[in-house]
Amino acid sequence: MSKILLIAPIDFNEHTIPNGILNLATILHHDNYDVEILELNYLIETGSIRKSKLVSDCIENIVNFIMSKSPEIIGFSCMCNDYHIHIMVSEIIKARNPKVKIFFGGPQASVTAIDTLKAFLHIDLIAIGEGELSIVDIIEGLLGNKEYRQIKGIAYKCLDNIIVNEQHELLPELDDLLLPNYKLLNNMDYLKLSIEAGRGCPFNCTFCSTQEFWKRKFRLKSIDRILLEIENAIHNYGIYMFEFVHDLFTASRIKTVEFCNRLLKEDLKIQWSCSARIDTLDEELIDLMYESGCREIFLGIETGSAKMQKITNKNLKLDDVKDTLCYLSKYKDMVIKLSFVYCFPAETEEDLKDTLDLISTSLKIGYSDIRIHSLLPFVGTEIYNEHKDELILRNSQNTCSYTHFCEAASKKILEYPSLFSQFYYIKTDISTQYNNLSLFINYFIVGNKMIFKKTLELLFDYFGGDLLRFYNAFNITFENLSNDIFDGSIFKTEEEYFDRSKLLQKIMLSSIGKFMKTYNFKEYTDIFLSVYTLEMKMYEFKTNINIFETIVNTSHDGHIIKKINLSLEDLKLYKDKLLLNEIKILLKRKNQHQISIQYSK
Repeated sequence: MSKILLIAPIDFNEHTIPNGILNLATILHHDNYDVEILELNYLIETGSIRKSKLVSDCIENIVNFIMSKSPEIIGFSCMCNDYHIHIMVSEIIKARNPKVKIFFGGPQASVTAIDTLKAFLHIDLIAIGEGELSIVDIIEGLLGNKEYRQIKGIAYKCLDNIIVNEQHELLPELDDLLLPNYKLLNNMDYLKLSIEAGRGCPFNCTFCSTQEFWKRKFRLKSIDRILLEIENAIHNYGIYMFEFVHDLFTASRIKTVEFCNRLLKEDLKIQWSCSARIDTLDEELIDLMYESGCREIFLGIETGSAKMQKITNKNLKLDDVKDTLCYLSKYKDMVIKLSFVYCFPAETEEDLKDTLDLISTSLKIGYSDIRIHSLLPFVGTEIYNEHKDELILRNSQNTCSYTHFCEAASKKILEYPSLFSQFYYIKTDISTQYNNLSLFINYFIVGNKMIFKKTLELLFDYFGGDLLRFYNAFNITFENLSNDIFDGSIFKTEEEYFDRSKLLQKIMLSSIGKFMKTYNFKEYTDIFLSVYTLEMKMYEFKTNINIFETIVNTSHDGHIIKKINLSLEDLKLYKDKLLLNEIKILLKRKNQHQISIQYSK
């Protein structure tokens, strides 16, 4: 029987369950095909695929690992941020073994199918849209048992032409999907499991790419089906924390209320998270969600400007947004993740100031998980269609999660902006003047908030709570520091991007020190420096404590014993008596009396 490999989306910084590819593999396995999922994130993280600091080396390692499986068919599930990686990996594989059949699927492949097939001849076909209804036919077609023209939902090459077949209708009932076969995954050692609760968003934001893929049709699995998947995970894997994956889980208030009540009735005692539109939440619903175990909500607010809310078709009522944020804050153990976007084509500095004022308000309320990103003109969005001829290649690092690149990809990205628009931006006055703003907010303000709380409070007061003033004062310091790491162009050298997040955290930690020591705060300079110095010393001390706290909190977990032993070696470096007292208190609190500490002066 032919060996089929399905490659999950790649994100070298995060490992989550690939629900889409899992659905397809479950169907194929059920129909007795020899199918295997490769979760490259997990395989790299655990060392099965050797991790390299250079993307090109890692691609070579991925190729070698895939080819060691001797597959006859390889399917790649593609998102925008990994598209160039999948193209390079598959191109090398096809060159080494032309007999291997390669197909692409997923959101990015779907919206760029024609251009992708024109540009990259090694790809045999592309699955467009939902793949569950077509996956078996696709495999049969690649095996030569079915003609491509008979398969719905694909695009393929025929001589010099690109043929796009009739599409399948969207799945009418998501409950008809087979239960996910988690045994097909490379790993099920999760504390938190993501469950696909439904698909599609009924709204029409001009910058959102999911509406093209899901056709703006909102679908939700039945409550019985979601509960069945929850109970399956509890009984088989002992998992009690869940992320319900859906663009807009709370779109139907009636369904959300019913779901929460069922969780309470069944007394499952789970914790769960979801994405929501903030204007679908009210006080009664928030209370019920919390009571039923909701402990995390992702909210895409996007802009604090009423004008931009209207232009982008987001259409949130901002006064209601502030009221809801205030009410949500009463639940201190509920994580609220807030997302904002700037650099919209019609955005003015006044609009940006409105957004930053809302971020400032959110920080004052007590929210610490806030992110702002410059607009990415995703293929298929209204904004992309209107401005696709104006795209300019990015030369900054302010969209770090989307700039996984290497020198080998640079020519492709430059040649095919319609395939790799995530590397581009639409030039505006805002994007030119405030290109480092996302790093300033995400890392300097939010990232340092827990470490330098009092220092940042003083700085906020000094700049009158005006984040734009604060940014302009800070940006010179940041640009000088960033030049030490980034050379101004993402294509000049192969970046060690596997440690990108750590690099950014390091530069932001360094930048606050340099800013405090070089900026002229006039008569406040001495007191500002004193507060900063004190918090820095506290941070350094707390870092040492946290190493031990991590060891103690996780010492019951056999999966990380190796990490614990490595960390224990570090204890030889610490000779602070106060530190040892803190460690003893931690051990006593955790009843870990069996752990002894040998300390030598």
